[in-house]
Amino acid sequence: MTIDDYGRWKRAALDAIESAERQGPGPELVAEAIRAIVESSKPRLRYVTGRQAKLVSRLQRWLPEAVFEKGVRREFGLD
Repeated sequence: MTIDDYGRWKRAALDAIESAERQGPGPELVAEAIRAIVESSKPRLRYVTGRQAKLVSRLQRWLPEAVFEKGVRREFGLD
């Protein structure tokens, strides 16, 4: 069952995700991170790979929640 009332937002979010996938780094970036983790004597619990992922992580940490959420909603075409 689908709810057509949400179709516009669903399509906007999926379009944003597909665009991000096309523009994102290749699998080599993650492979290099995995290699570094395997070779580390004290691996961290979490790793963030890629310039954009690092930026988003920092923004989420430092921006007020409402400001960050507004940016995410705009990026995914939900407003």
